[in-house]
Amino acid sequence: LVFVILLTFGVVAIHSSGLTLSFPFVACVIIVGASFVPTRDRFLKAVDPAFEMIDGTKGKVDDKVKGCEDMAKGYVNDAEGAFNDAISPMKSKLDLATKAEAMLKRIDPSIDIPDLSDIERGFDGFEDQ
Repeated sequence: LVFVILLTFGVVAIHSSGLTLSFPFVACVIIVGASFVPTRDRFLKAVDPAFEMIDGTKGKVDDKVKGCEDMAKGYVNDAEGAFNDAISPMKSKLDLATKAEAMLKRIDPSIDIPDLSDIERGFDGFEDQ
């Protein structure tokens, strides 16, 4: 098709002096315009394996990150369970001591009864992270 267009334009340019001068320029524009699509297709075909490799690598990284996330959530759940198991026998005694803290501070002002809610708040937000 490009050849037919150039041949037709060349024949017309031979019979017209104005077109004779513009023929090389017009021929170059037509050839460049006709080569855009094949050049684009060739480029896309050449870089397609690279994009496939990037997509495959991204998938592998996503899988590993998901695995690490699941493992971290498991550790947080295990830590919360161990904390609850360790605190549950002492919880009732600490609750009584917290209620009696004002009276105990009269005896020893430096006494500090640990508050379980402070420790429990330390676990809040781990699963979101």
